Amino acid sequence: MAAALATLSFGCGGGVALVGGEIAQQDAGPRDSVSLDAGDVHDVDDVNIADGSEGSILFDVADAPEVGDGAAPSDALSDAGDAQAACPGQTQCGGACVSLSNDPNHCGGCNNVCAAGARQTALCMAGRCATLCHQGFADCDGNPSNGCEVELAADPRHCGSCSVACSGGQGTAACANGQCAIVCNAGRGNCDQQLTNGCEVDLLADAAHCGRCGALCAFANGVGACSGGQCALATCAMGFASCDNNDTNGCETNIGTSVDHCGACRQRCAFDNAEAVCATGRCALGACRMGFANCDGNPSNGCEVNLASSAAHCGSCGRTCTLPNAVSACVTGGCAIAACNSGFADCDRDANNGCEVDLGTTTTHCGSCGTACGAGQVCSGGACRNNCQGFNDLCAGGCVNLNNNVAHCGACNTVCAAPANASPTCNSGQCGYACNSGFADCDGRAVNGCEVDLRSAVNHCGSCSRSCSSAGGAASCVNGQCQIACAAGQGDCDGDVSTGCETNVSNTTAHCGRCANVCTAPNASSQCVSATCQATCNSGFGDCDNNAVNGCETNLTATSAHCGACGRACVLPNASPTCAGGQCAIASCNSGFGNCDGIASNGCETSLASSASACGACGVVCSLPNAVPQCVSGQCQVLTCAPGFGDCDGIASSGCEIDLRTTRDHCGACGRSCGPRDQCVAGLCMTTCTGSLVACAGNCVDVTLDFANCGGCGQACSVGQSCVLGSCVDPNRDAGLESGTGSDASLAIDGDDGMRTDAGRDAGFDAGFDAGFDAGFDVGSSTSGDVPIEVGFSG
Repeated sequence: MAAALATLSFGCGGGVALVGGEIAQQDAGPRDSVSLDAGDVHDVDDVNIADGSEGSILFDVADAPEVGDGAAPSDALSDAGDAQAACPGQTQCGGACVSLSNDPNHCGGCNNVCAAGARQTALCMAGRCATLCHQGFADCDGNPSNGCEVELAADPRHCGSCSVACSGGQGTAACANGQCAIVCNAGRGNCDQQLTNGCEVDLLADAAHCGRCGALCAFANGVGACSGGQCALATCAMGFASCDNNDTNGCETNIGTSVDHCGACRQRCAFDNAEAVCATGRCALGACRMGFANCDGNPSNGCEVNLASSAAHCGSCGRTCTLPNAVSACVTGGCAIAACNSGFADCDRDANNGCEVDLGTTTTHCGSCGTACGAGQVCSGGACRNNCQGFNDLCAGGCVNLNNNVAHCGACNTVCAAPANASPTCNSGQCGYACNSGFADCDGRAVNGCEVDLRSAVNHCGSCSRSCSSAGGAASCVNGQCQIACAAGQGDCDGDVSTGCETNVSNTTAHCGRCANVCTAPNASSQCVSATCQATCNSGFGDCDNNAVNGCETNLTATSAHCGACGRACVLPNASPTCAGGQCAIASCNSGFGNCDGIASNGCETSLASSASACGACGVVCSLPNAVPQCVSGQCQVLTCAPGFGDCDGIASSGCEIDLRTTRDHCGACGRSCGPRDQCVAGLCMTTCTGSLVACAGNCVDVTLDFANCGGCGQACSVGQSCVLGSCVDPNRDAGLESGTGSDASLAIDGDDGMRTDAGRDAGFDAGFDAGFDAGFDVGSSTSGDVPIEVGFSG
């Protein structure tokens, strides 16, 4: 190595300080000095300063011992020898015996006090000043002036170690107990618990984490949104609406079936005298109230007919009240006689046959019900009369039957006339007429005769009592047979023309659009709306293809493409979805992912390959001794070791198992082994020596006498030289002491006592000073003055 010359002053307080391997020359006295090669005074290997909880050690070469000014060379050597004799293995400083190798108040030299900065403890190690950082602190900026400035447990720039800086995207980085953490900004959240991506979630707008992590905006039959950290209903599913304006119960109304909200909120279905139903969002006529019917087939006016009182629809649609010889009425749904025609009476009290008795000719009811003619009498003109031989009367000299003689009908010479479309008759003494074929007297009035052509009269088709029904169509009579042409939306589905087109094929499930077209749909309740079959799906089924033929073909409780409603497909992140009970669920997670929060809506949200809280499987938390863990490919690995520890076996499960601060085989770093006599202190291999011994190459040696380590470790003397007081000397040469006054002085060298000044006797050297140094001692002109000594050390 290159030698740097430092000055060690005797008695003037100078010295050499070595920090980090560099030499700084201290102030020296103005005169007498010993010149030393500072690079060789204490040759110490470079020191690795570990960022650990035990702190860092900083080295400073202590000032060399000072020799007092004014002492003659012989006096100085004598004093040194006396001190060594008084303090075997140590040095006398201020009257006390001290070890210059480890005393922080006399480190490398008397009164050389080792100073410590903030959060440091001063040490003296092998005669060099050092500082030890307090537990949990480190010197991360490498500047000794501010000491151990970093608290590793709380500084986010150096969290747990000088090399670990905490990140804080969308938040403030923090360090707690030597572990990185993050304090999120307002409105942000670290919902994946990963520090690398910071506070990745906007809690003010994320519907999956609204206001706080894991708070999912979910609404029944609707889709939620997050605004300002508050959940709100965004849209409703098809067929649903929020009609109560209350978001908490979601889209509570099925507008496809609700009578009060049919197709839209507050659009109520209502019909006169009938129940209303809502099918697929459209109002439809339900069942009529008792006693009412929808006889015109028009749902808009509801059930418009009162069957209890309608003569045209008495008791049922199309049932007209027409009773013989009577004026008809409808009473409580049944046909009744309002009044009998003149000359007729309802003597049997049966309304069904009308006014069945002709009071003018009936002998048992002659003139009134219950008035019977006597034996041999006939009823004629409503009165009982005698006859010839019981049946005839004498008229014009002849006995005639007044009951049936058209010339003497009911009385002699009463001639019966024939009205229009009829021939005269005499029945029971009453003139009458018999209608010609195809005609009939339907109004019972003789004045107009047989006024009805039964072959074509719609109200008297084939008979007076037969009225062709026009219900649901246009009636006609052809050759005495009723016929009907059905109106649009009506059908004669019972095949009985007398009931007309009785079926409304616009809304009749059994005859929808046409007779015998029955509305049936799988998994549904069928209805006929506007002559088209429609289905109200059974609970849990849906008509997702809009094809009424196959009904409600989709099972909404188990179909992933239509889960709970048509078109609501189950799409879950990192998962294969399924539908269970109308709710999307996870069938299986994609490889490398897991549903660790148990919430199906966000799928398999956790990467099992990289999540330290779920590494390889949910619930498997990476926690390694003395280490910051990470998850790699589903296996817990060591990301970084805690300060002062190392992962020396390479086995992740054991974490950072080695304390690098105290382990001899791994001192300061894995695999760095200390010598057999060394100990590991604060991550440094150190040999502990006592007294004046110094650790050199793992051995404790006396550098004042050791030939191979003379004055310092590794400083070997040349062949033939000896080590005396830490200097290599040649015993075969006279170094001599020259006195400025000419007086002789000899210097004796004693291996036990060091150097003694003895002017009066020889102590091993006959010729003054036979243990001369290479450079010698040059004595000045005055024995009482300062003695400069030049000692050269070679590198």
